[in-house]
Amino acid sequence: MLIPNTTIWHTRVQNVDSLLTAAGPQGTEVYRLATVCQVGLEPPLVSISPNPEYPICSLIDKAGYFGLNLMAESQTAIVQRCYGMPRHHPDKAALLGLRVEHTDRGTPLLLECVQSLEVRVEQAWNSGDHRTYIGEVVVRQPRGLAQERSHRFGGRTPAARRLLKRIVCQSGAYDLLFRIRHRHRPPLTIEQGTRQHVPSAASEASPHSPPSQ
Repeated sequence: MLIPNTTIWHTRVQNVDSLLTAAGPQGTEVYRLATVCQVGLEPPLVSISPNPEYPICSLIDKAGYFGLNLMAESQTAIVQRCYGMPRHHPDKAALLGLRVEHTDRGTPLLLECVQSLEVRVEQAWNSGDHRTYIGEVVVRQPRGLAQERSHRFGGRTPAARRLLKRIVCQSGAYDLLFRIRHRHRPPLTIEQGTRQHVPSAASEASPHSPPSQ
């Protein structure tokens, strides 16, 4: 069966939770990422798209480097605390109680996670309401939690919930429920649903600028 998606989060394109780090004037800036994309293997390239309304983007633009720290399944509390952090706190790593080390280029990397990557920015451009960076991984540091599973977007789904969802979907009850619901209220498109849930996306969409060559 096809499950309708009405927001960008319903699509589940988000994957492993990571904390993005960059050096600030008074400490370490931290930004939670739900999506990191592999772009190339030789050389190893990744892409990220943080929100430019947060200080992290200007710091990355200034330094030309950023830290990418993959969080462990046991670090759910830290990941959740990122939602409520003051946007302009000068040292978010200290606020979260996270220890960091700095590379030769001054990039802060977390010590408590699955692994930390230092990434050098190769390209950057504004993409709608986010800013996209393509970067080459120049340092990889496995950490003390390397044996744990990575923290997944939305957290781990309990086994009982997975079983219930399987039964409801395979029995056809899920299809019936959505047919009844959509008969009275047609579903939103993904763009409409996302804009409804994100006030900052409610303004007129900006055209996506292609990356500079």
